[in-house]
Amino acid sequence: MLERQNDRLKEFTDILAHDLRNPLNAIDQYLTLYEESGERTHIESIDQTTDRMARLVDDLLRVAKQGDVVTDPEPTDIETVEDDGPGISDSVGAEVFDHGVTTARDGSGYGLSIVRTIVNAHGWDISLATAESGGARFEITGIEFLD
Repeated sequence: MLERQNDRLKEFTDILAHDLRNPLNAIDQYLTLYEESGERTHIESIDQTTDRMARLVDDLLRVAKQGDVVTDPEPTDIETVEDDGPGISDSVGAEVFDHGVTTARDGSGYGLSIVRTIVNAHGWDISLATAESGGARFEITGIEFLD
């Protein structure tokens, strides 16, 4: 159980670092543009980005306090998700949901790990399949449908 908690903490800190790095890079770029041009629109963009970071931190703290169980779900129309890209090779398979696994050169490997965490928090399961087009297909099961 302690090992699982450590793994989850590692995943959480990786996701946190990933999600905060993007707006920090944007702030740095807007600041450079402001220094070069003096245009106030870049300062306004920094303000918007810091607001987005504050919301992200609030959301992360809420998740940290509540754990990974959704306590107030809302009805949502979920249809099976698929694309018409190259698909995911059989050699990767279900590992594509593991933290840090990616099939893209510039991918972080966090996206589908986060998706699985959200799906599992709702009490559902997610699996990888192949779309009719040959692309990737993600099937979410265990959903209770409302009439």
